[in-house]
Amino acid sequence: MKKPAKFMFFLFLLLFLHINLPALDIYLYDFDIITIGTTDTKASVQEGNKIFQILQKELAGKNNLIFNFKSIPKSQNDPSGIKIKSIKNTLDALGVSFLFGIDYLLFGDLTINKEQSSYSVALKVYNREKHDIIYNLDFSETIKDPVTYAEHLAEILSKQISEKITGRNITSSEIIVAKYDNAKAQAETIESEKTSNISSEKTDNKTEKDTKTIVEENKVNNEELKESVTQLNELINTIIQDKQKEREKEAEEEKAKDRQIIVYVAGGAFFNLMGDWSDTTLPFITADVDIKYAFPLAPSPDFDFYLRLGIGANYAQSRQNPSNQYIRYIRINSIIARLDIDTYFFLGKSVGLFISTGPSLKYMTIDFTNSAGKGIPGTAYTFGAFGALGVDWIFNNRAMPFGIGIKGIADLFFFSPLSLDIKLLAHFVFKI
Repeated sequence: MKKPAKFMFFLFLLLFLHINLPALDIYLYDFDIITIGTTDTKASVQEGNKIFQILQKELAGKNNLIFNFKSIPKSQNDPSGIKIKSIKNTLDALGVSFLFGIDYLLFGDLTINKEQSSYSVALKVYNREKHDIIYNLDFSETIKDPVTYAEHLAEILSKQISEKITGRNITSSEIIVAKYDNAKAQAETIESEKTSNISSEKTDNKTEKDTKTIVEENKVNNEELKESVTQLNELINTIIQDKQKEREKEAEEEKAKDRQIIVYVAGGAFFNLMGDWSDTTLPFITADVDIKYAFPLAPSPDFDFYLRLGIGANYAQSRQNPSNQYIRYIRINSIIARLDIDTYFFLGKSVGLFISTGPSLKYMTIDFTNSAGKGIPGTAYTFGAFGALGVDWIFNNRAMPFGIGIKGIADLFFFSPLSLDIKLLAHFVFKI
């Protein structure tokens, strides 16, 4: 393959990847403008808005295979765009991101200091999926020209955000292709000069020396041409590998969503609020296990809604209350069986909230002695109902999803009088 044809092949491949591999979209939100050393605040604000507009234009021209800088989309009902209060923290950034349906948001402050003829910014890039700031930039420059400052700021933002998002120094495709074009043009020029000089009838020492110089220069430029093609290959391979890893991760997460059997294992404390045993015993320990099957009802990009059905069991033990002077209880062991119906909201990729209720059956074994030392074992059972609230934090939603959480359970049983227990538990959760 001839060199020009090889160049066109790589350029075509680069353009094909640029079309078919979507880049990250980073949206710019209006900067908060702070003025120092001037009484003409209005003029300074206009100057700050001009810097922001120039920055938008400059960044839009630096689009590459990794990301695109964009403006906040306009509202369908208001062509001027919905305006929200200035963004001060991640909560404000989250609200703007949800309103406009965007994942990456750049915002911050621009300070204009007329006394020192300087401009400075404190900028942040917010990522909605992580709900966190992934990039910070503080950049100051003593310069009187706002246009030049905006151009410098755009160059720094483009380069540093590329390195932050990819985790590596990446030469942009435009630079590589430009370098290739330049080396190719120089090589063709030198080759033309070489041919012209060699075909010349000049045979003196100067001509021979010039010819050797041209040959050496041609060799150097061919090496630069080869280096440019190598860099282009490396860039394309890096992008393909990153996209492949991203697709594999998404496939694993989709597979994990198909795991609808959930197991909870929990332990904690409980309290007797009502019933015959509330004044005569002290709660000691409780443990809980649940197995549920989830039915997806309303999946969406932001949250998934499930109806879950399951069964559960609870063990609890109470011991003698030292203040009891008449009956010496040894212990009370209870086992509760439940039929569980709950609604489950899975937010993003890590947080789940659930509300549960259903019927239950409680069985108790009671071992105690009276004041005369006579042992009187006994049993009791009855039906009841329960309600529960809980939250899960899922650490790994891929190969074997698991997490931790907390929940509270209120158990009501139809003894006479009524018995009410409150249980507070920490749990492990597994999807199998």
